[in-house]
Amino acid sequence: MDVSLDEAEPDQYDGLVLPGGVINPDALRLAPQAIEFVRYFVDEKRPIAAICHGPWTLIDAGGANGKNHDVLAFAEDGSRQRRRPVGG
Repeated sequence: MDVSLDEAEPDQYDGLVLPGGVINPDALRLAPQAIEFVRYFVDEKRPIAAICHGPWTLIDAGGANGKNHDVLAFAEDGSRQRRRPVGG
């Protein structure tokens, strides 16, 4: 986005990419306005991509309940990709 969250109108966007890293997603998920912005995309069934820790915000917006997600399980075995359901 090239506007602040205060100025952004979710209906003006076709899809949403939630950033990765640790700081950005943690800051986003603590902002009620950001959660509502993401929830708009969830409710409208618009495409959402989430990178690295980005799913935190999606989960907090209720967009992951009952969905499958792909995860690289490096912490478990070093390389295998797995598909898992997200609890709801």
